[in-house]
Amino acid sequence: MILRMLTMTHDNSNSKHTSADQLFTTAFENFKTLYSKHLPKYRYLPQWTYTKSKLLLAEADTKGTPNQKVYQRACIIYIDFGINIGKEFSGPHFAVVLNKEDNPKNEKLTVVPLTSKRHKHTVPLSDTISESSLNFLGDSFAEFLESTYAVRFLSALEQAEPKQGPGETDKVLIDQVKQTLRPTFIKSLHTEFKAAGLRDLCDQVITHMEHTIKHKRDAQRYLRAYIARAEGINEDDVSTDKLNYYIQGRASKQMNADFDNFLYVVSKYNRYNRQTYARLEDITTISKRRIRKINRHDPIGKIKVSSKTLDTIDEGLAKLFFK
Repeated sequence: MILRMLTMTHDNSNSKHTSADQLFTTAFENFKTLYSKHLPKYRYLPQWTYTKSKLLLAEADTKGTPNQKVYQRACIIYIDFGINIGKEFSGPHFAVVLNKEDNPKNEKLTVVPLTSKRHKHTVPLSDTISESSLNFLGDSFAEFLESTYAVRFLSALEQAEPKQGPGETDKVLIDQVKQTLRPTFIKSLHTEFKAAGLRDLCDQVITHMEHTIKHKRDAQRYLRAYIARAEGINEDDVSTDKLNYYIQGRASKQMNADFDNFLYVVSKYNRYNRQTYARLEDITTISKRRIRKINRHDPIGKIKVSSKTLDTIDEGLAKLFFK
């Protein structure tokens, strides 16, 4: 024992006198050795090592305490826990936020990780991740259809206005555009979303838009709201030139790419359809910098576990750690 302590003391002493370059080189060789063992735990070691270096560098380059996104209690987020030592929880996983309160200056959260595997100290969620995200993603899909309809309507209206006959009211012209637009718009949507089982929702959105749009400004309002969401700006900052850019079809590639991003999120969340459990014994605090989001359509931070599930988690934690 004494010899081991002396050896450890000697190793620590040597490390203090080793240059930073030598330590980095040795650490790099250690990581390569770990990776070469082809153990499942270290499969993504290169990616995590790179990610952690970027996170630390971003933190070092940040002055002061920047405002952080605020997360409500019970919301579900996606976290990269990294590759940790021993049985410490590792890897990318969903988790439930337990903080009673959060604010923009708070940089960390207390969370309980989620898993699809049942263990001794786990609590089942009432819904799967896929089910929890369904309503939110359905609303996002409807919003996208509304904006797409608005673009096509305004484009068709712009082409029809020069042909407006004498004495022909705006209402008559708008009704004509709607009537002309319906069959082509429905056909394109039905073709694209037949396999996804979304035809009924497409029909509902089109009917809703036809009843809602009474004036040109109504369609512009839908489009303005979409542009603001897509570009991360306020609706008041969407200029007339920006509206025309979309109406004239010059933003079609952007809208198609945005919709592809949405479908990618849907496909990812459809995979999380297994029973989900909260791992109580792995409760931990994490930096908000570890939170991962696929793209703007990702519902993390917006979907929540039920009140009943949250109560069960609280009771389980109390029993596990305090009783």
